[in-house]
Amino acid sequence: MPKAKSLTEFEKGQISSFSEEGHSITWISLRIGRSRRVIKNYLDNPTTYGTKTKSGRPKKLNCRARRRILAELSNSTKSVRQVQREIVPNVSHCTVWRAAK
Repeated sequence: MPKAKSLTEFEKGQISSFSEEGHSITWISLRIGRSRRVIKNYLDNPTTYGTKTKSGRPKKLNCRARRRILAELSNSTKSVRQVQREIVPNVSHCTVWRAAK
C-alpha cells in the first residue's frame, strides 16, 4: 500500500517542467515537498505512473463460457464431463464443476 497520496496532475506538470529545465531530483523534491523516490518513479516512466499491474493467475473461464456452462447444465441431463468436452475442452472437468456451483 502506498504511504502517501499519488501525485496530482499539477505536481506531475511541475516535476516534468523542472526536469526539462535541468534541475536535479533532490532539488525538485525539496521544491515540491515529495520524496525523491516518488519523483524518480514518475520521471522513469510518466505514462505508467500510478497504474497497477495485474497480479494473480488468469481465469480459465470467461463470463461467456460460465454462462454457457450454467445454461447447458440447467437445461439438459448432460454430465459435467460431457459439457466440458463440448464447450471448453481445454479446461478440467473440475473447473467446469466449480463454475456450476
